[in-house]
Amino acid sequence: MKTVNMAAVLKACLSSLLIFNCAGDEVLLMRSTDTFDNWTMLQLDGDDNSDPQTQWTKNNVLKAFDVRNFAGNQNNWVVSPFISVDPLVTSVRVRMSFILYQCDYTIYTVDQCKQSFKLYSKVSTSGQTIDAAFVNSFTERGQVDLNDPGNPDSKDTTFNITAGSAGFYVALKDEGAHIQGVTIEVHYFKCIALQNGLISFPASFPSDTVVTGQCAPNSSPVGSLERVCYSTGQWSSGTGSCGCDPGFARNSSGNACYRLSPCDSAPCYNGGVCSNSADGSTFQCACSGIYSGPTCEIVQGSCTPDPCQNGGTCADLGGSYQCSCPSGYRGSECQNTDFCLNNPCQNGGSCFNNGDGTGYFCSCTGVYEGRNCESLPTTTTTTTTTITSGSVTVTTDDASVTSTSTTTTRTTVIGTKTPPKQQSNNDLYIGLGVGAGVILLGLAGLGIYCYWNKKGNRRGNIENGPGYLHDEMEVKKLNEKEGESAPQNSEKPKA
Repeated sequence: MKTVNMAAVLKACLSSLLIFNCAGDEVLLMRSTDTFDNWTMLQLDGDDNSDPQTQWTKNNVLKAFDVRNFAGNQNNWVVSPFISVDPLVTSVRVRMSFILYQCDYTIYTVDQCKQSFKLYSKVSTSGQTIDAAFVNSFTERGQVDLNDPGNPDSKDTTFNITAGSAGFYVALKDEGAHIQGVTIEVHYFKCIALQNGLISFPASFPSDTVVTGQCAPNSSPVGSLERVCYSTGQWSSGTGSCGCDPGFARNSSGNACYRLSPCDSAPCYNGGVCSNSADGSTFQCACSGIYSGPTCEIVQGSCTPDPCQNGGTCADLGGSYQCSCPSGYRGSECQNTDFCLNNPCQNGGSCFNNGDGTGYFCSCTGVYEGRNCESLPTTTTTTTTTITSGSVTVTTDDASVTSTSTTTTRTTVIGTKTPPKQQSNNDLYIGLGVGAGVILLGLAGLGIYCYWNKKGNRRGNIENGPGYLHDEMEVKKLNEKEGESAPQNSEKPKA
């Protein structure tokens, strides 16, 4: 059977991680109230027992022992039954609870009235005859003196016994005291099992033998792990410890070592995300942004790894890079084909790669059209009308041309198609219309068209937008103002 452990002391003990001096586990061996009927009383003073109250008596109500009266030279004993014990036990404690009364020495002498009683013990075996010869072989373990007269009191006495003993007896001797309500409990101490971080010590009996602590799995000792369990159930102090082995770390409670996974050390830099391999032996970093390398430690702008494709040459610009592409490739990383390398555009057309890298387009010159500027537009129609005219002068920024004739031919050149869309808006188309004394000069692409009347006076502009020299209605209006008929089908020629 076990009594209630000293919880408060034990809690304080466990709060100390290095010094093992905690109160031990207290194991109850015997309680007199439980074995009350098996105790033996002896009177060895030769009294004729005329006054039973001068002897030990049993208080059946309290299951306690009393000596109510006294006489000179009393020698009264009360002896316990045999108390068996583990052979490893070497120390026991006896707690005696009682009420001890003060002597009135105005009536009695010191020899007649005592204010104390004594505790005895004997290591032995069970089945002994309890008699004078036996109790006279007991060893005195201590004296209980008056402390608080007439009030409940107690006293603990601890003594050693021989290791390997089967058990022992305890006894109380009265020599003339007034005692009431005596009860006895017998305990022994045991050093409790303790775990200090990664160190553990098994529950042990008090002994001079050294106990070696054990390190938790996956940890190793640092310093000495040896302790001794004292007779009071206390562990000796020590400074040894245990540390986790390489590849392991202590858990949050500090009492176990767990295996580190490769990602536990956060090996990925610059925001890289770490993932363990299936067997937990390696890791892999998923890098973000411009970072690369096994642990995302490399800036891609340093040309490692080389970002240039298709044999491009990388130039490190310190935090960024530039690719020099080989012939036939283009793009920031030489990722696109240069479709204009061999200039598929014919007849002086200019080649341009598409922005998305999927192909090219041609900007044709003159009247050429088609994907590669390989085609001319369809045929044109020329209408000639002979008129009588005076002198007509056409003036441009570069030259002035004057023609004098009695017969003037008005020629209208009509283009049948507009320029293809691939052509640049900067292309220049010139159309010339002559008739009824009016000369029309159109610069398509600039959207500016001028005409002169038969008197040689410039009359104004016609703005019809790129792609057309003038339209039929505009020419008609101009000619009507001059009193002449408008020419037909005046679409812009591609000249």
